[in-house]
Amino acid sequence: MTRRQEYALFCQVAVGATLAVAMAMLAACSAPPPPTRIVTTTTTEEAAPTIATLRPPPVREEVVPAAPSQRVAWHPGRWSWDGTGYVWVAGHWVDRPYANAMWEPGHWVDHGNGWVWDEGHWRA
Repeated sequence: MTRRQEYALFCQVAVGATLAVAMAMLAACSAPPPPTRIVTTTTTEEAAPTIATLRPPPVREEVVPAAPSQRVAWHPGRWSWDGTGYVWVAGHWVDRPYANAMWEPGHWVDHGNGWVWDEGHWRA
């Protein structure tokens, strides 16, 4: 093999290896993060209602990732009032409290003197 042929072979191997590494790095970057699972607990105390002085913004559209199991339900994202403005709370998967439980999402209700958050709940 001549030096020119050796050099050409070296360049082909180097370019191929560089492309393989670059493709592996891109594939790792494009994989979606695993869904977050959150376990909820129930308390007997009622929290004071959240009253917002401003109308809530439109709900954001979310891409719902694949469910990690049949034992979870999707809680969609929502706007939460922090006392001075709205903060987006992203949707997430939550363990169902019993088989076939369905999550009824909460919503903001206009009470004339402000907007009140009506919490979501589980239903059969």
